[in-house]
Amino acid sequence: MRCEVDDRIAWRNAGTQIIHSIGLVRGVDAFTESPLAGPCAGAIATFDAPGGGTGGYQGTIGSDLNPEGAVAGYYTDANNANHGVLRTPGGAIITFNVPGAGTGSGQGTFGTTVDPAEIVIGTYIDASTVSHGLLRTP
Repeated sequence: MRCEVDDRIAWRNAGTQIIHSIGLVRGVDAFTESPLAGPCAGAIATFDAPGGGTGGYQGTIGSDLNPEGAVAGYYTDANNANHGVLRTPGGAIITFNVPGAGTGSGQGTFGTTVDPAEIVIGTYIDASTVSHGLLRTP
């Protein structure tokens, strides 16, 4: 995998999104489908949320990276239900579910964005497959 950042230009390479001009990588490894986050100059840290499924289209997805290194996302379990996940800069994995989120296939909680204070914005889908917004505070 190449790792390049050209000012604030975002591009994709091998399934990985290079977004932040601060030199951090975020995205999904195209071969293992494991989320990754780390500095361009060195190591890539992968992580899997506990409870993530191991079948096709299951597991952990990193959606956003804040400047401090926290990653917001979600994981899909063995029943294809989704759950929010936050990986802290220190590597702790925090999972969360919105009360009222559905537990059926394709339903559940999705973390999509994380700010510097680790506030997560996202979506949840209820048992009637209706989408709703969410704001998770630490």
